[in-house]
Amino acid sequence: MASLFDRNDIQKVREANPIEQIVGDYVTLQRAGVNSMKGLCPFHDEKTPSFNVTLGSNLWHCFGCGLGGDVIDFVMRIEGLTFPEAVEFLAHKSGVTLHYVEGAQASRPRVEPGTRQRLLECNRIAQEFFTSQLLTPGAEAARAFVEGRAFTSQDAMSFGMGYAPAGWDNILRHLRGRGFTDEEIRTVGLAKYGQHGFYDVFRDRVTWPIKDTTGAVLGFGARRLDDSNKENPKYINTPESPIYHKSQVLYGLDLARKAIGEQRRCVIVEGYTDVMAAHLSGVTCAVATCGTAFTDEHARIVRRLIGAAADGASSLKMPDGSAPRGGEVIFTFDGDAAGQKAALKAFRTDQDFAAQAFVAVAAGGLDPCDLRIQRGPGAVRELVAGRKPLFEFVLKTIIGGFDLDNPAGRVEALRAAAPIVAEIRDVALRREYVTRLAGWLGIGNREAWETVKAAGNWLRSQGRDSFAGESVTAAASGQLPARLDARVETDPVCRAERDVLVAALHFPGLAVSTHFDSLPPESFTQPTLREIFAVLLAVGGVGEYARLLEASAAEGVANPPRVALNRWAAAVKTQAGRLLGGVLTELATRPVPVRSEEEAAPWVTSAVESLERMYLNREMAGLRAKLNRLDKGDPGKAAVFAELMELENRVRALDPEY
Repeated sequence: MASLFDRNDIQKVREANPIEQIVGDYVTLQRAGVNSMKGLCPFHDEKTPSFNVTLGSNLWHCFGCGLGGDVIDFVMRIEGLTFPEAVEFLAHKSGVTLHYVEGAQASRPRVEPGTRQRLLECNRIAQEFFTSQLLTPGAEAARAFVEGRAFTSQDAMSFGMGYAPAGWDNILRHLRGRGFTDEEIRTVGLAKYGQHGFYDVFRDRVTWPIKDTTGAVLGFGARRLDDSNKENPKYINTPESPIYHKSQVLYGLDLARKAIGEQRRCVIVEGYTDVMAAHLSGVTCAVATCGTAFTDEHARIVRRLIGAAADGASSLKMPDGSAPRGGEVIFTFDGDAAGQKAALKAFRTDQDFAAQAFVAVAAGGLDPCDLRIQRGPGAVRELVAGRKPLFEFVLKTIIGGFDLDNPAGRVEALRAAAPIVAEIRDVALRREYVTRLAGWLGIGNREAWETVKAAGNWLRSQGRDSFAGESVTAAASGQLPARLDARVETDPVCRAERDVLVAALHFPGLAVSTHFDSLPPESFTQPTLREIFAVLLAVGGVGEYARLLEASAAEGVANPPRVALNRWAAAVKTQAGRLLGGVLTELATRPVPVRSEEEAAPWVTSAVESLERMYLNREMAGLRAKLNRLDKGDPGKAAVFAELMELENRVRALDPEY
């Protein structure tokens, strides 16, 4: 294949592309001596740099996995290209003109249809089309969206924003006119087959290009402009393709890569406009996932760009606000259940990465874009500066679900948090968080240590590294509940709690319109049922089913509700793990007292409202008792009374005759 090009041209390509610059697009390199640099290998997961680059010879070698070669070999492996494609990739990047020999140019096209370079070129042309459309008269709503987010036209241009026009075949006709085949257009996810024939995926939407670190367009993210049309998903992304894998891409990485390496810091936000707002506020190391949760693949990419092994203990001591020695990753999660779920998932990436991770939550739960609009760029910078260690955020989230005003609640909180602390492998870091946990709960260090130690012993006895999605309180106590106890059948309160879970598992689409996802965990007095509820919340609650339903409908599957329910149930089962799998199955297969979905709707609503009412009545009883315990002139009595009135108003909203 090398004979396709003149050998002198191939050498020119090698010389025109310094190894440190090409590798530096994917790996943050640090000086490792004379004429040498090193970083974390992009071809296998490692925490200590063993990937070396020799500048003079333009070669690279990893002493961990044994791979090596020159700059062309690197591009072939990192981009999945053939030798000719890698040569053309580098020639285009450096401006080298290639000359074909042995009649190769006449016998075959420069880039064959369907190859990676053709697919990338298809996306590049599509990106040019989308950006040009943003300036047309038909894009007035798109420009209003840009202005409504406090972005200028120059900002939109800098981040590659565009507009996919309304209509069924705008981008399709444009790409066909540029010589791309229908199969290539389908492969990159810009068009698909459906009831309307072969049609554009992105229609009447604002678009953002999703690029790799070299600036090549891998795919697109898009937001609908007509929010009155709830049938269309609010956001859609390019589907999986030979060049786009959502678990391996981060929006804004092409813009943030240099800052991430220089600052040894990466800020993970939740949306495209959040990335823009962060960068425009001076947080130039911000990126976002693309329609998926933060994965281990994302963690490896970020760690490689930060370019250093983690130092968990250092994350606790940063009085000057600087990044710890191992670098840091800051997640700007929302403070709601979805944000807590995301934090728990991030916690269970590899431990060295988690030790570098922090959480920044704005007051009022504002995301960076809204924060910039309402309070200015300085507020975004302050949000990042005020980050808290991920471990601390996760632990406080867990214990925050318990009544810490009484001894029993504090003990339950300790048992729930102990397995999480036990998962921290760094001994010094674990010791620090045991001490902190004891202080937060007002419990002695010895008792906290013993509980964490018991949880760790159970973990090791199971031959596992973490509790994954399993019940943390059950794991801490060593219990393995396989079935519901008899009290669930005989106690009316437990029956009500059981029915709510049965209703949600059978009819998540109906439960979406209730307060199910916002029920406090304390609504469930039976421990096993409470843990099943926690499992559902951990996968996003019934709201996640609604999201999956939108996604299934967008994919054009034959039966979106069934496909969505299958996916949601599979996620719930995985989250339940071995400890709660039997109980979950028992609830999910339990017969329901309805014969149709029409009958199910009022039953689901009634079940959720009944449980909510029972919880509120218990809370009001506790407040009335607290009022009775307070002296007549006690200054705190007014606050307790106000809280009682608020709960009574919530009960009246559920039952007007209350």
